[in-house]
Amino acid sequence: MATGGFYERKKISPTGLTLVVTLHAVALTALALSKMDVPIFIRPPITHVDTYRVPPDPKPNPEREQPKSRPKTEIEYVKRLVEPMPLPRDPDLVLPPIAPPFFGSQPSGSGTKPVDTPKIVPPVRVEAQMSRSSELQPPYPASEQRSETEGRVAIRVRIGTDGRVIAVERVSATNDAFYRATERHALRAWRFRPATLDGKPIESSKVINVTFRLDG
Repeated sequence: MATGGFYERKKISPTGLTLVVTLHAVALTALALSKMDVPIFIRPPITHVDTYRVPPDPKPNPEREQPKSRPKTEIEYVKRLVEPMPLPRDPDLVLPPIAPPFFGSQPSGSGTKPVDTPKIVPPVRVEAQMSRSSELQPPYPASEQRSETEGRVAIRVRIGTDGRVIAVERVSATNDAFYRATERHALRAWRFRPATLDGKPIESSKVINVTFRLDG
């Protein structure tokens, strides 16, 4: 039987085998690299800014305040601190002159009249006075008269606007008998000209001393 032909097995050389293995390795490496996460760089957009110059003022104001030069000495600096600020110039605004305040009297020969300062007058108060028709001495207590006891009483009376005694307060007394006799007599018989303030009657209080003395 003849040998060879289409089905005859060919011998593979070592160089060809190495080349085939190398190509497969390169293909597998390229496939692996294609599946890795590769950072993507995005270029930011470029913004264009148009700049322009501000045109100068076509009508400069001659009255605009110019910056002052820097003072050279401390005296010039202090003068600028106390210098009054300039007021805005308005031709339609006319302010009347303000006269300085005046205290005291004008000198003789001046055309102005002196200013009269108001005088503060204190209110006029007149204290209450007992009427002449009123009897001051109360009746002598019978018990003290029998025992021949003398004494003194001081009371503070509250006088109403009608001149009558509306309240009695004990200040001092030799005993209760003398005080009770004086209290009853003051509420019943004493009359006063009421106290006044600028001519108007007002309530007031007054301390009155009474002496009880046996005659002879």
